[in-house]
Amino acid sequence: MVALFLTVVLAGCDATSVRRPMRRSDQYNAVIAEYKTAAVLPSETDKENGTSVWDQPLPADSPVRATVTGRAHMDIKVNYSDAPEPQFVHPPEDYRNNLEVRVKGSTLYVYRAVTVLWTEYRLAVYDLPNRKLLVDLLVAPEDMPARPKKP
Repeated sequence: MVALFLTVVLAGCDATSVRRPMRRSDQYNAVIAEYKTAAVLPSETDKENGTSVWDQPLPADSPVRATVTGRAHMDIKVNYSDAPEPQFVHPPEDYRNNLEVRVKGSTLYVYRAVTVLWTEYRLAVYDLPNRKLLVDLLVAPEDMPARPKKP
């Protein structure tokens, strides 16, 4: 009985399967629209393993003075000058790949993929002045803008 259940439930679940949101709410559409107009926070390529590394101050027009740090397979953090410890943008999780970081005004966006039995694409929306995660949305990759290619 258990084998039948696992066969039915996990059929088609592999790293190439993508979990998508069941519906696209008004909040979902608004967040995606804002993300698309946000500025990309550039990353560097780690020379040892070729992954993305962020260590960038927020843009000059940001109302908050802080630096965003992180790596492709590690947590993205905001380092505030007045805080002893950096703040996590989204909950720590294994098997993630941070794909892109963007900022618009006082909002930081982190687009990432989380792969275990299937892949989930998630968008964390972080309120910089209040230092808190506003929402962590499951997103469909086809709704997201194409990421620029690295030279």
